[in-house]
Amino acid sequence: MSLDVAQDWLMSYRQDQHGLFQKKAVKIAVTSGKGGVGKTSVSLLLARVIANLGKRVLLVDCDFNLSNTLVKLGLPLNDNFYSLLAGERPFEECIIKDKKFHLLAGCNGNVNLVEDSFKIDQFILSMIAEKEHVYDFIIFDSPAGVDKTNLILNAYCDYRFVVVVPDSSSITDSYSIMKLLYMKHNIKDNHLVINMTASYEQGERVVRKLAETSEHFFGGKVKMFGILNYIDQRGSEFDRLVKIADEKIFSNFYKSTKKFVDERLSRVDTMLSINTFAGKEQYAQI
Repeated sequence: MSLDVAQDWLMSYRQDQHGLFQKKAVKIAVTSGKGGVGKTSVSLLLARVIANLGKRVLLVDCDFNLSNTLVKLGLPLNDNFYSLLAGERPFEECIIKDKKFHLLAGCNGNVNLVEDSFKIDQFILSMIAEKEHVYDFIIFDSPAGVDKTNLILNAYCDYRFVVVVPDSSSITDSYSIMKLLYMKHNIKDNHLVINMTASYEQGERVVRKLAETSEHFFGGKVKMFGILNYIDQRGSEFDRLVKIADEKIFSNFYKSTKKFVDERLSRVDTMLSINTFAGKEQYAQI
């Protein structure tokens, strides 16, 4: 697929398929170039915080056959994603619901998912285009790496939150995915979530380094979304804190998320009002 064709295909999914006045979900890809940086934990925490703020959120686990979301939530594994992909069950029966938090989890070693030929990226984008009017936010928990499907899903989203930890390999891989998003899809804007830091100052240094490098080499614009300090807890206890989105433990992340949510939904409401007004004006002239 050439760059022009890919851009046209992505933009076709950005068109409002439900009418001029339809409110659409804000779409966020939580991504990284490297595994083991806490990306799934950040995705779950972000989704939980947004739901706790009273907004409807769908988390899509895009690690389609090596899913960790159910494990971190302490829930039994299932093959609902394959059932949805194969048309065996409807969307509503394949998601897990907890009040305003909804989850479409991936599979874990599903043989059919490996052997069957599916265009998963197109399936996901078609599904989101059909269901996004139900939600305020849709979050993609992207797999590590820079394969074609991952880049397409990242490019489709309104925002990309790149999760990076303060070590040289993570910083290098995070830069690589931002560079490829620019080269393949002309995307320059990204947000950073600095995870497992020893201090706020350490996180700021990581942001500064990636911002300066991105600006110098491809004119990239990097914004800091939040910094998460290292929490000295065993895995199961940390997962419990993420599951409930403990506001005391993650107070700074709560503040960053609330500010982001308020600003984005305000922007969506403003655009919706402008489109509605424009639509009425157009109707009056007919």
